[in-house]
Amino acid sequence: MGMGKYIYSPDAVSAPVKSEASFAYGFGVSAGYEIIPHLVVGVAPQAIFHVVEKAPEIASEPVRQYDLLARVAYVLPVVEGTSVFAEALPGFSVITNDAGSKGFVVAFGLGASVDVSERVFVSLAGGYQLGFQSWKAGGNTFQTRTRYVRAALGVGMKF
Repeated sequence: MGMGKYIYSPDAVSAPVKSEASFAYGFGVSAGYEIIPHLVVGVAPQAIFHVVEKAPEIASEPVRQYDLLARVAYVLPVVEGTSVFAEALPGFSVITNDAGSKGFVVAFGLGASVDVSERVFVSLAGGYQLGFQSWKAGGNTFQTRTRYVRAALGVGMKF
């Protein structure tokens, strides 16, 4: 997750801080089922590490972001053993900062997969992810937002 934005409200009186996000890396898994030809639905939970500002205005430690995403993809075979896909991944996100920020997250992407064998494939994808997390203190709601350009390299198995 590179080239991102990190936006947060540090407290009840300060304006939201908007800055460049530091490079974040993550790990995810995906499981899907083709419900009709070319349309795959499934889940794609992920963990993102090193969620923090690139140049912090307020000293803070990097935190983690956990996303439970649903995945809807349209897969189009281009030649035997190679497919391209477009995907949408809506879900719920939790950031492990002191405030316990949580909320809606959505990602979009394009990619390709190539069969290595009858059951094994590799994939490469890119896209964009928007997080709409918030936290509450007293009667006030404050924002913590993440925005990332996504790049994913994967290995998978067909069952």
